[in-house]
Amino acid sequence: MEEVTVNIFGFEMKMKHNAPKERFDRVVSMVDEMMKKTQERFKDLPVSKVAILVSLELANSLEELKEGIDGIIEKIEKEI
Repeated sequence: MEEVTVNIFGFEMKMKHNAPKERFDRVVSMVDEMMKKTQERFKDLPVSKVAILVSLELANSLEELKEGIDGIIEKIEKEI
C-alpha cells in the first residue's frame, strides 16, 4: 500500500491506497475540482455540505454506470 499526502479543497490528508498512481491522481483531482465548482455554485454552504453534495453527485454517477452495465448484461443474456 502506498502512503501519499493529498490536497483536496485546501485540506491536506495522508492516506494509503492500492490504486494505480495515475488513476488515484485523477480521482483526487476530480474530487478537488468538483468541490471547487460546487462551492462556486453554493457560496454560502459550509465545506461539510459541499462534500455531501459532491458525494451525492458521485454516487448518482456510479448508479447510472451500474444501471448501464446491468442493461448491457441483460441484452447479452437474452442473446445467449
